[in-house]
Amino acid sequence: MLDGAARVEELVQEVARQGMPAIAITDHGNVFGAYEFNKQAKKAGVKPIIGIEAYVAPESRFDKKRVKWADGGEDDVSGGGAYTHMTILAENNTGLSNLFKLSSLASLEGFYYKPRMDRQLLSQYSEGLIATTGCPGGEIQTKIRMGAYKDALTEPGSWTMNIGGFGEILPDHSNKITLDKTRKDKWGLNILSFDAVLKENELKMRKDMQADAIEMLEAVGVKDVKGHDDNGIQGRGIHEMGTARMGADPKTSVVNKYNQIWDAPNVFVTDGSFMTSAACVNPSLSYMAFTARAADYAVSELKKQNL
Repeated sequence: MLDGAARVEELVQEVARQGMPAIAITDHGNVFGAYEFNKQAKKAGVKPIIGIEAYVAPESRFDKKRVKWADGGEDDVSGGGAYTHMTILAENNTGLSNLFKLSSLASLEGFYYKPRMDRQLLSQYSEGLIATTGCPGGEIQTKIRMGAYKDALTEPGSWTMNIGGFGEILPDHSNKITLDKTRKDKWGLNILSFDAVLKENELKMRKDMQADAIEMLEAVGVKDVKGHDDNGIQGRGIHEMGTARMGADPKTSVVNKYNQIWDAPNVFVTDGSFMTSAACVNPSLSYMAFTARAADYAVSELKKQNL
């Protein structure tokens, strides 16, 4: 009758003795043991994680029938074709509430040999939940055992994907940031006033990136591809380019080869603003290298008492 016959109180005490920070409960098809488990785990100083090993209808929870995906014998849909398995954990209070709703509706609406939920319910009450593929009786594992690898990748959910473009904004002297002389923050300092808009080049570039992305996705067989422009603004990128140009001449650049500001020797700029541009790759390693060199130079100058 039981998959696990451990007594909750003794179990959580042993978990605490071994220094484990948390333990989960995933009863089959219900959450009846959640209250006692939560109480005993907290008493033992262990974080309780409430979950369920759910029974999932292979089709709709309202269909009270057996379903076979192949002539797989015992390797086909478990319960003689009545359900698959899915392990679900509550991440927060919202998830816990949704877990209770799923468990109740599985019994009230989906009971067929076992209390079963379905994808419609899982989608409706998914917030705050972490779902895994579960035990060997899960949908993905079942289809893999039957050799239906493509189905295993595409069937478990309504899969979607997206592709985004990242473009650099050309500097424009009409775009500017100034100190607002009339407004201050909670520390009494003047806040920044942004006066900047995207120019014609950037607006056209966004259209080109969207068209290229759609073309690439359709070329590899993605269906129902839709373009989207979220009307992003300046300042959202992690590095703005070219506003603190590096150079050998203080008349034409802001920082020297060590990323040190010419007119403020105690200030070093090592983000993207000292570069003129960057490729569509993650430039973090480059910034880290420049920062390491700048830090080494700064330490050397401090030791010389030049800073």
